[in-house]
Amino acid sequence: MNYSAYVVRSNRSLFGRIIRFFTGGDWDHVMISNGRNVIEMLPEGLKMWSHGPYARMNTIARLNLPELPDYKVMEWYSLNINIKYDWWRTLLWPFRKWISSGKSEKDNCIESLRKVYLFCDYESYQMKNYSPDELAKMLGIVHN
Repeated sequence: MNYSAYVVRSNRSLFGRIIRFFTGGDWDHVMISNGRNVIEMLPEGLKMWSHGPYARMNTIARLNLPELPDYKVMEWYSLNINIKYDWWRTLLWPFRKWISSGKSEKDNCIESLRKVYLFCDYESYQMKNYSPDELAKMLGIVHN
């Protein structure tokens, strides 16, 4: 199964509510899923979870982006398993126009989404420095 990109409304997360408050949007997070597994960048680092419980705890919607091949995502995941969360990039989001999206040993959820698309040979420049809500509005939500 291929992976797709999703925006997330974290229903139980105070951090998610804070992000939605400051961005003024409905979505506070992005992740990828193939229907079985979820891969996301969290404050604990890059993590993989089972899709079912994740979807029951959060509101999710698929972004209008190409699907990613399973084998490429797994390769990217294994190469990036030790990447840590970039608190500064997240906390300084209002100043994102001045924050570089260059090579970093730390990522936030948007940056990890951008990097997995680049790794899978898709141009992802359109994701640079956007909030999850801005991505949803710009790319659109796929309604199944």
